[in-house]
Amino acid sequence: MSHQLLIYTDGAARGNPGPGGYGIVLIWGDKQKEISAGYRLTTNNRMELMAVIVALESLNKQGIPVTIYTDSKYIVDSVQKGWLDNWIRTQFKGGIKKLQEKWGLAPVQFWLVILTFALGGSLSGRLCSYLLKMAFSEKNWAFWLVYPLVLTILWPFSVLFVSFFTGQFRFFKGYLGRVGAKLMGGIGAGAGPVATGAVVAGARASNPVSSVPIHVALFAS
Repeated sequence: MSHQLLIYTDGAARGNPGPGGYGIVLIWGDKQKEISAGYRLTTNNRMELMAVIVALESLNKQGIPVTIYTDSKYIVDSVQKGWLDNWIRTQFKGGIKKLQEKWGLAPVQFWLVILTFALGGSLSGRLCSYLLKMAFSEKNWAFWLVYPLVLTILWPFSVLFVSFFTGQFRFFKGYLGRVGAKLMGGIGAGAGPVATGAVVAGARASNPVSSVPIHVALFAS
């Protein structure tokens, strides 16, 4: 009897960025294995991607048919629309170049902006922990309940604060203005969900490590 490995993955973050994690269930016949991990500061997409990556990295056999179940449209599209092939061909550099072109920045300024994002995120996380430690005696359920809310409020201010020191305040001011204009435009146009109902999309890709056929299925409500 031919076996097929079933992998169920999910990932999420509160606050986006905020505390989050991923969970994986691998089923091989009557055997089952579970993997999970959590992070203090992460994003939804990162956790969805990490779940699939960690699941595939945990395999110690080659030549096994694999079916991955995920509710992440981003992951399914990356396979179905050929993004993954592009990323592998360009050694995952294409996304950075496209982002740089989209923002219309020179290489030096682009990396200064990325640095500002990173430092701002680190500052907001540390400041959030410091403020909440004064309000809570320990990191209990109440601490983690309030943490993502406070972090979400602090994050943009932290990034803007750091942007003064990296000389990128003008960029962030313009960027926030453009994002605000798009949001208001979308609301004014009555933008709604793209699609509703159960969607099942199948895709095949080649595992760059073992060339094993992989099916990716998307279930979204």
